Amino acid sequence: MKRWLWWTIIGIILLVIFGGYAYTSKIQTRQYYENAIAEGKQHIKDGDYKAAKLSYRNALKKKPNDQLATVVLGQLNNYQRGLNEVNKRQYSKAKAHFQKASNVDAGSSMLVRRSAGMATELTEVLKERKIFTKAYRRAEILADNYEYTASNTKLAVILGYGSITEDYYQDLYQKAKKLKNKNDQILSSLGYTVDSDTDTSSDSSKNTKQNVIVSNHFSSDEVYQNITKKEIKQARKILKQRGLDEKAFTDEQVKQVIWRSKNEGKNIQDIADEFK
Repeated sequence: MKRWLWWTIIGIILLVIFGGYAYTSKIQTRQYYENAIAEGKQHIKDGDYKAAKLSYRNALKKKPNDQLATVVLGQLNNYQRGLNEVNKRQYSKAKAHFQKASNVDAGSSMLVRRSAGMATELTEVLKERKIFTKAYRRAEILADNYEYTASNTKLAVILGYGSITEDYYQDLYQKAKKLKNKNDQILSSLGYTVDSDTDTSSDSSKNTKQNVIVSNHFSSDEVYQNITKKEIKQARKILKQRGLDEKAFTDEQVKQVIWRSKNEGKNIQDIADEFK
């Protein structure tokens, strides 16, 4: 056999061997990448974000600069930072991170939904905290001016909120409850009847009730018996007109506002403004 033919045959054999190896290696690399992406998606679904980040990093090892893996890792980083800020009660910062995680086009759709949901939830939390903080400060001023009943009425905005026992509001809830108890003790020492009915159950279907009746001789039923449903409806309308969330008030609290209006010679608008 001629030498050139021999070397040609050897070259073909080597080409087949190394070509097959390269093809097999490429198939294995692609399979490893796809498995890593699939694992990452499952970890996100399970809420195991640390494991998800590891899976997407493994995907990048086999396919550097991959757009999907890179984008999802950015989402995961922002989502975890958002959760950490929530734990530190830094809700504005947390909202910003969640918004970044949700404002992507080519990433994890599940992270987009979860991040958008958290951002929406924190928007409401920040709004309510602003209202509660203002109400508490006003309640403190009223208490300092010896207006304990008015202070308690202001605190009812906080303590009467259905979700006030959630972690988002724990600091404000504890302060409001402490001031309420202090007001009640003073009112009791002055000879007033203080009727406190506080439900601190975590069941969101139950609303916390804070009823403070300042009267030496009458029960709440006796004090409120002449208040009609029409008056309650009208008072709610006024509260709404004054920029307040009238749904946050129970009927008992609206009756307190109406009773104070009649007892103190004020109109509903003036008393409503105390809640701002």
